[in-house]
Amino acid sequence: MFKLYDTVNLKKSRPDIGVKENSPGIIVDIIENGKAYTVEFFDEHNESIEESIYEYFDAADLVPVEFYSGLKSASLELASGK
Repeated sequence: MFKLYDTVNLKKSRPDIGVKENSPGIIVDIIENGKAYTVEFFDEHNESIEESIYEYFDAADLVPVEFYSGLKSASLELASGK
């Protein structure tokens, strides 16, 4: 189970929302105690892929990874009070 603001990669491409396989993302919402997650994914330029935050992802769709220092997440900025 993932926690809020965990960093993840997407296992399989989702061309319908513009997210490629292994794209980095950050968990920004947990639905029903981990039944699904909202993830802010980023492109190869570390820009947010806005369409991704309107989708739910299962834990099986995601791979946990170490923190990506280059990501510019509005969600993380809000959480940190910046």
